[in-house]
Parts: sequence; structure tokens; C-alpha cells
Amino acid sequence: MGLTVHVGMNVARDSETSFLASPDEMAAFLDGAGFTIVDPTGSSAEGLAWFAVMAARLAESGRPPVTFATFLGSELRET
Repeated sequence: MGLTVHVGMNVARDSETSFLASPDEMAAFLDGAGFTIVDPTGSSAEGLAWFAVMAARLAESGRPPVTFATFLGSELRET
């Protein structure tokens, strides 16, 4: 059973179908694969702050339009 997702991530509906690893589990996986963790840095606070800003922006201005450029990049030439 994985971790419970708290922010707007469409990873799993609940912890029964989540396969997210905890920080300790991820460190063990990386160590077992031969990686060395030089500077472990959590980014949960920054991620939560970003989502709060985006939620406030959407509440104020509404959802942005979705176009093919959203999926294919700004170089797409629409004719």
C-alpha cells in the first residue's frame, strides 16, 4: 500500500492503489540501485505553496482555454 496523495495529483484514488514511496523507501530504492544521495531535499512545502497560488489564480480568473498548442507546444502553427 502506498502513501496517501494530498495535493491535486491524479496518481490514485486512495492509498490502496497508490504506489508512491515514502522518502525513506525512495532512499532505500536509490541506495539499492547504487545511487548515492548527496543532499536530500524535500519539496512538499514548495509544492503545496505552488498549488495554493494556482488555485487562487484559477478562482480569480477561471480556467485557461485548452488548445492544441497546450499539448503540442507553442511552435504549433494553427491554420
